[in-house]
Amino acid sequence: EIWPAKGSRSGDGASLRLADRPWQLATGSTVSCAKVLQLLPPDEVGLAEWCLLLAGWDGQSIPIAAVPLLHGVSKPPTHSVRPGLDAPLKEETKGAVALHLDSHGQLIALLSTGYIEAWDLFASRSLGRWRPQWPESFQPVGFCQDANVGFLVIGHDTDRGGASISMSPGLPWNATFQAAW
Repeated sequence: EIWPAKGSRSGDGASLRLADRPWQLATGSTVSCAKVLQLLPPDEVGLAEWCLLLAGWDGQSIPIAAVPLLHGVSKPPTHSVRPGLDAPLKEETKGAVALHLDSHGQLIALLSTGYIEAWDLFASRSLGRWRPQWPESFQPVGFCQDANVGFLVIGHDTDRGGASISMSPGLPWNATFQAAW
């Protein structure tokens, strides 16, 4: 289910039907439909100014879909989601642990292998793949990006138990993420 950012979680949400396999993880962002024309089914091009750009892990791949917001950004869509492409993974992986998609079309996947893979969805290109130097006992399980702090990765400490957080000022692929690991 999805809800408008300023709405409550009771009654304002909508369920989206997936045309393919169910997603185990999902992320999304609101973007101009003009930036994701290649992802829209032909019968949905030109229907709305804004689209919901979605990415999900379905157990095998990372499908990408754009859904026109026919009633603007304040009301969630209600029709089915038809992925237009898959983000290509560099190698077989056991799975994605976490996904992040920003309004600039940058998709970041934290993989179960410990690698981070990223794509620029607007340009339909890979931004690369990295294996950060995690501490030996650190098993990453999720992440987020903060404009003030940088890239935060939460993980399980396999030696001491519990959770720990690893911080980095950014990721190494462009000016938005200025520092390398």
